[in-house]
Amino acid sequence: MVRKMAQETLEKFEGENKENNFKQTEIGLIPEDWEVVRFEGSILKRRIKVGKIKQQEYKKFGKYPVIDQSQNYIAGFCDDDEKVYRGELPVIIFGDHTRVFKFVNFPFVVGADGVKVLIPNKEIYDPKFLFYAMLTLNIPSRGYNRHYKLLREKELPFPPLSEQRKIAKVLDKIQQAIELQDRIIEQAKNLKKSLMQKLFTEGLYGEGQKETEIGLIPKSWEMVRLGEIARFKNGINFIKEQKGNKGILTIDVFNMYSENIYLDIKETNLYRVNLKVNSDYLLRPGDILFVRSSLKREGVGWASLFNGYDEPVTFCGFIIRARLLDKQEILPEFVTYFFRGDIARREFMAGSEQVAITNINQGRLKSFKIPLPPLPEQKQIAHILSVVDEKIEVEQKRKQVLKELFKT
Repeated sequence: MVRKMAQETLEKFEGENKENNFKQTEIGLIPEDWEVVRFEGSILKRRIKVGKIKQQEYKKFGKYPVIDQSQNYIAGFCDDDEKVYRGELPVIIFGDHTRVFKFVNFPFVVGADGVKVLIPNKEIYDPKFLFYAMLTLNIPSRGYNRHYKLLREKELPFPPLSEQRKIAKVLDKIQQAIELQDRIIEQAKNLKKSLMQKLFTEGLYGEGQKETEIGLIPKSWEMVRLGEIARFKNGINFIKEQKGNKGILTIDVFNMYSENIYLDIKETNLYRVNLKVNSDYLLRPGDILFVRSSLKREGVGWASLFNGYDEPVTFCGFIIRARLLDKQEILPEFVTYFFRGDIARREFMAGSEQVAITNINQGRLKSFKIPLPPLPEQKQIAHILSVVDEKIEVEQKRKQVLKELFKT
């Protein structure tokens, strides 16, 4: 409903403004009746005193929201009345280190360091329009250095106030739709997480459970070592000069972290290696790949499933391939879902080598024990989880459409 309203409002606005001619300016093409304003002209030059609290002082609940420069809109809560910002509202918060913008129209407490409180100049700007205009600014990253100096050098579009309000209204509706999609996606992800925990410990038929090395599982399920049901191979090694636009398509670690269980394979995110590859290094549908080396502990052992491609594909040396010996009795999708779940993830992180790069090896994978129900139950469990994955994918595509609409 909100998405439909946003689209209708945008179409109406475009209809009202389609006769506009455009002119070239320092910030690009803008309608002829718009002007350009330097950033410092868009805000009031006032010395703002705010009480700040340190991150360790944030509470999970409290009277006043804490707004800091992190990605989270509200970082925590505070009960100290003396720390509350009581100046003019609304304000725009700028993260001096993170380049994050936030629109705030309620009493709040400033959190930690690096927060700039900006008061819109309401004589010339609608505050919400100004906020959205600031979101479009390209502020190059300087790492964790401060960025306000770069922001002060920027210029902003300046339409008539009546037009600003119309634009802000349109963007508000689209933003509401995006936030709704975020909530839907989050709910679906939480559902999937709960289902995985339930399905891999209780199964589908309400049977009794037994205690195993990984916790409770249904009595009729087996526990098998991965090395008993699969054979393993490390990926190819190559030098930098062999990587490019010629040769065989190669799966890298960044292809592994898809939302669903399948590899994220697109022509745009694959590279080629100019190397003659033995046929045993070529992937087959149903091959399960594991991240062997990861800069982050959470990434080690992450599993993804190869579902085929329209030309030969191999995989790099930071990945280990597991090829099931009997796919007539063991479903690759079931095994991959298990390794994506919390039970397996905890085991992997506990057993990984913590050095500069976190590693696992074939020996660790071979010794890893997994629960194995009868094939029909494997198929049903994999199907249930795939339906949730499809729901998440659909909602994420809807969100992407709205984000593209927002940019227009």
